[in-house]
Amino acid sequence: MKNLPMRSFAPDLIRALAICGVLLIHLTYPIYARPDFLGGGTWWLAQIINAVFRISIPLFIMLSGYLLLHKNETIEKTVQRTVLRLVVPLLGWTIIYAIWDVIWFNHPIESTALVKGLLSGGANHLYFLGILINLYLLLPVLRLFWQHSNPLLKQYLLVLSLGFGWIYTALGYFVFEQEALMPTIFTIGLPYLGYFLIGGYMRSIQPSVKQLKLSASVWFFATVATAVLGFYALTLFASGTLLFAGTVPYFDNYLSFNVGVAAISAFIVLISAKNQEKTLTKQNQYGLLHKGIPVLASVSFGLYIMHPLLMNVLDYYFSFQVDFMNYSLLSYLLFRSLLVFVSTIVVSFVCTRLPIISKLLGE
Repeated sequence: MKNLPMRSFAPDLIRALAICGVLLIHLTYPIYARPDFLGGGTWWLAQIINAVFRISIPLFIMLSGYLLLHKNETIEKTVQRTVLRLVVPLLGWTIIYAIWDVIWFNHPIESTALVKGLLSGGANHLYFLGILINLYLLLPVLRLFWQHSNPLLKQYLLVLSLGFGWIYTALGYFVFEQEALMPTIFTIGLPYLGYFLIGGYMRSIQPSVKQLKLSASVWFFATVATAVLGFYALTLFASGTLLFAGTVPYFDNYLSFNVGVAAISAFIVLISAKNQEKTLTKQNQYGLLHKGIPVLASVSFGLYIMHPLLMNVLDYYFSFQVDFMNYSLLSYLLFRSLLVFVSTIVVSFVCTRLPIISKLLGE
């Protein structure tokens, strides 16, 4: 087995939790999004999992800001990083998924749809790469501002950016049609800039024990609010009221106020685990924290990119159709989740060690 490079505990912990969260959101979606399952025991389990891990994408973005905003590198190096780790995978996997749609779903390849998907920042789950490309290309300017600004100016920019993202998203639900605010490859990352800057800001902050306890409490109550408000929104939807409806319901949106508060609080708590790294890894020298988390973190990009492919295959061969199954909804959720996690981790681990495919995984 190829040895992993020296890694930092807190960033790896955040990557591992965030990627598990992304998979769990997609795995529970066929249950928590269904009004006909609303209120059942398995529905509540799926909804709680969804609420807990809605912070996943914001965590990834905050971690990027934490790791990159203070990094001293040339513009050429930043552009090279962006192209090799994000642009190449975005282009490559856009083509792969288009071919997959032809082979697996019998959908014809439409060049206009491919171009439209790329210009919008990435189709389906690949939009996340578009967000990072957008933010990475802003890094030279952001670094210059960060180096020459006092803490107060940084806080102003952070609050304004965060407020813009939250207000922009709310307007798309409650004032304008969401289609009117559709992003492009040049703008898709701007609403997420606040998360990126919070990550960078936390690099120079050491929260006190009291602040960490407060953050943990806010994280908990914001997560509970997300679960309860999601129940309320789906109840309204089931009765024909579309107030909070959209491609993603408002309270599930990564830029909703409730998810944002939960994500920021969670990041403050989790990134502070760096201060416990020696203690934790010593106590778990041969356990999960010492071995499992770095491995999971090292293949997180591959897990994110490839999990829809594995889900398609497993759904077909194991007949994972929520409307046509001969076992309980809970069995469906548990068995499908286990198979998807194991298979995706194994495939991602192997692919990161294959020369050509690893390039498409940003290696």
